[in-house]
Amino acid sequence: IKLGDAKPLWKDVLDSPHRDGFGTGPRCAPVSDGEIVLLQSCKGELHCLDLLSGDLQWSKNYTKDFGSLYIGEKGNALGASRHGYTASPFIDGDHVIALAGGKGAGIVCLNKNNGKVIWKSQDDQAAFSPPIVTTLAGIKQVVCFTVKGLVGVDRADGKLLWRVPLSTSYGRHVVAPTIYNDMVIVGSHEVGLIAVKVAAKGKELIAEESWKLGKEMAPNFASPICMGDNLYLLAKKQVLCIDAKTGKLAWSKDGNVKTSAGQAFAAFIGLKDQVMMLNDMGELILFEADPGSYKETGRVQVCGKNWCHPAYSNGKLLIRDSRKLICLDLKS
Repeated sequence: IKLGDAKPLWKDVLDSPHRDGFGTGPRCAPVSDGEIVLLQSCKGELHCLDLLSGDLQWSKNYTKDFGSLYIGEKGNALGASRHGYTASPFIDGDHVIALAGGKGAGIVCLNKNNGKVIWKSQDDQAAFSPPIVTTLAGIKQVVCFTVKGLVGVDRADGKLLWRVPLSTSYGRHVVAPTIYNDMVIVGSHEVGLIAVKVAAKGKELIAEESWKLGKEMAPNFASPICMGDNLYLLAKKQVLCIDAKTGKLAWSKDGNVKTSAGQAFAAFIGLKDQVMMLNDMGELILFEADPGSYKETGRVQVCGKNWCHPAYSNGKLLIRDSRKLICLDLKS
């Protein structure tokens, strides 16, 4: 749709609806580099479309093409096999990184232009956390938080660089890996919040725990953000500010989420020296990115209950709940 007036431009039929106790899919944000847009269904259907026309360029099906397993909510399965593929792909130049979750194809790298496989790596089942491409210890790599734990593979060929085993019931690893210098920070309601430092040792890379916090300070399925030397995240029903280098708590704030601790959600966006937070009941909250104390600068009700991450660009904020899509002009 057009950003200015919501006029429809094109549409794509991606897949049949995914249904379980947490509502219908899809659960992945569309991913675009300005030329293409990638859409991924809960059942593992991946479409690559031309951004301007909406024409299908190529498609993949994780079950048919990579041997992944999709059972659904009632099955005895882990991660994406149970609640669907929620990990959005990552575009890096002409490469598309996706968590297909198949044997020998846990992580796949595809050609952006034609969908051909460049490399396949690992046996990891997909969890719910998206892959990222980053540079750690001087080596460009793909970092993933899979059902088995935290893993880094070479961006060029998919070769395993390092692995840290982590386990959560039903493979419930949801938050995106957060990068601070050469550290990768992840967490779950059972693992706690953990920072892993990646360093060179001879010709190899080693990954070792730098610090770890308990379950009471760990995110469930709301991804933290890092601004400067500080992490901002939601743990249980508290917003926390944590020193990214040491793991030391700077401050905590109650009252910004309304639902139960097990289902509490908030999406964070960093805006220069402030943090924008959309909570699970549709309140948009602004507070200063200040490790000294929590300083709220604004709060407004913008939508209904939701677990959707907003999108921000050039002063426009896009928010959706189960009934509508809203565009807010923050410049005005």
